[in-house]
Amino acid sequence: MILFIFVRNNFYSTRIFIQPSDID
Repeated sequence: MILFIFVRNNFYSTRIFIQPSDID
């Protein structure tokens, strides 16, 4: 279960990190 949360958190973090790049 912890692994699932870690992957999910990583996915959201990556998406947020890519969002600004996509806007730029």
